[in-house]
Amino acid sequence: LALYSPATRAELASVPLDGAADVAFVGGDRLLVVVPGDGRSLLHGYALPSLELVASLELEGRLGILRAVGGRALVATESLEQPRVVAVTTKILVESIALREPLLLAAAAPEDRLLAASRTREAQLECWDPILRRALFRLNLPLLPGAHLAGFAARRRLLWIAAAGPAGTLEVFRFSDGRLQARVELGALIVGAAGHPDSPRLVV
Repeated sequence: LALYSPATRAELASVPLDGAADVAFVGGDRLLVVVPGDGRSLLHGYALPSLELVASLELEGRLGILRAVGGRALVATESLEQPRVVAVTTKILVESIALREPLLLAAAAPEDRLLAASRTREAQLECWDPILRRALFRLNLPLLPGAHLAGFAARRRLLWIAAAGPAGTLEVFRFSDGRLQARVELGALIVGAAGHPDSPRLVV
C-alpha cells in the first residue's frame, strides 16, 4: 500500500499488506484497509499521511468495503450480507446497522448519507445516516431486477442506477421525488460505472 503526493508524484509512505485489499478514506486523517482471507478478514486502520498503523481487527467472513461516507465505511460479505459500519479512531469500531439484508446495492448520497436497497424489498431505497445508524427516509422506485450500481450526477439532483444483464440498462431518476427521467439500454453487460456527483457526465 503506497501513498503518493498528487502534486509531485513522490511516494510519501508505504506499508506491506498480506494480500489484495479494499481501501477507503474514513475521515480526513484515517484510512481503512480490509484484507479478505480464508473465511476471515483483517481490518487495518492507518493514520494519514504517515500510514502508521493505529489499529487492527479480525472479523469472520470474507469482507469488502461497499462505500465510505461521513467518516464511516459500510462493509459486507462478498454476497452483500452482514452489512456493518466501521470507523477508525485509535481503534477500529464495528457497529451493526439495521439494513435489510442481503443488499442489492449501496451508494454514497448527498450530505454524507448512505443510499441502500435490499433484495427483500427491491422497490425501496433507504437513505441512512451512518453515524446515527438509522434510516432518515425511504424512496420507492421501480428498481430493475439485478440493479447493482448507483450514484449521483448533475449536482446531486439526479440518481442513476445500472442493472446487471446483457441489455446493459441504465435508468436516471430525479432524486427529489423519484421520477424517472431517462432509460437507456447500452447493449452490453455493465461491469462498472464512475462519475462525480456534481458532474452531468457518467463513464460506464
